[in-house]
Amino acid sequence: MREAVPSIASVRAVRRAPYPDAAVHLEVACAAYGVPFARLDGDGGTVVRIGAPPHACVIATTGRTCVYPLNTATAMALATDKHFTRIALDVAGIPNLGGESFFLDARRAGQRRPGREVDDARRCFDDRGGVAFCKPLAGSRGDFAERIAGRAAFEDWLVRVAAAHDAALLQDVFEGDEFRVFVVDDATVFVMQRFAPVLRGDGTRTLGALHSELTARQTADAISASVLPRVARTNAGRAVVRDDVLSVGETVALDDRRNASAGATVRLVQGDDVPEGVVAIAHAARRATGLRVAGVDVMVCADGPRIIEVNGNPAIASLEGLGRDDLVLRVWGEVFARMGLVDGV
Repeated sequence: MREAVPSIASVRAVRRAPYPDAAVHLEVACAAYGVPFARLDGDGGTVVRIGAPPHACVIATTGRTCVYPLNTATAMALATDKHFTRIALDVAGIPNLGGESFFLDARRAGQRRPGREVDDARRCFDDRGGVAFCKPLAGSRGDFAERIAGRAAFEDWLVRVAAAHDAALLQDVFEGDEFRVFVVDDATVFVMQRFAPVLRGDGTRTLGALHSELTARQTADAISASVLPRVARTNAGRAVVRDDVLSVGETVALDDRRNASAGATVRLVQGDDVPEGVVAIAHAARRATGLRVAGVDVMVCADGPRIIEVNGNPAIASLEGLGRDDLVLRVWGEVFARMGLVDGV
């Protein structure tokens, strides 16, 4: 790796927003490893080329694509669909959160077997006692991934999610710490623990104002808004509602998805801070789906680690907020080495 490398922040500062994170990361990584880099769409960064013949590769850096050339279309199709992923994990004997999938649009009902329509989803929800963790079947970044309690809340969720997605997954509710394991083939690049979003009091703003600030950021990033309960509990155990002001140091943790893109907080962990079995099950899940690059989400439950999801196009922008540009470069170095663009990392 070269010594004089531009920082990710410096490259981002000179690119006209909006500009894809992956394009920034690739530009810096290519500079670091001496790999040719070119933008093919002017200054947009949505289509780039890395490398030179015979190893040149054109990459789309935004939209429903995969920026990691090592992943095949077959593996990506499997990993993108949570129902298909669950089947692959079950066949491989890998513990996961399970779930049942249903279609939200009846237009193609005649082309599929019965038992997967919206009314079937309602029955499944009722059979689970009116409580389930619900998410879009092909969703990402925590969009519409919510713990739902009560039929009225479920009906509201169905309406909201159907506007953006055509299928959903209903799961039992599990409790436990969550981890993201980033792997490239048999290499573990990093492990990250994820925590639910937290609203932090400043002594002046109400709980509702703090929540609105969070949901405004989510909406701007095209992510469904977090739900604030009618009555919440602070870290001191105080019951608060929307109009209550949180004092300095007082916090409310939302019972919400733990995706960094949705406002969750994260920290890198290693050694004894990584629970036993988390890394091993992540690699097993990667192999079961056929991916070579994966961000594997693991929940450590009472009976051991279980797979939440296997992501074939995992984002790594949260590493910037942790000051770990070196890990962004390590991710791409591992990929470049396996593409034959560099001799080693």
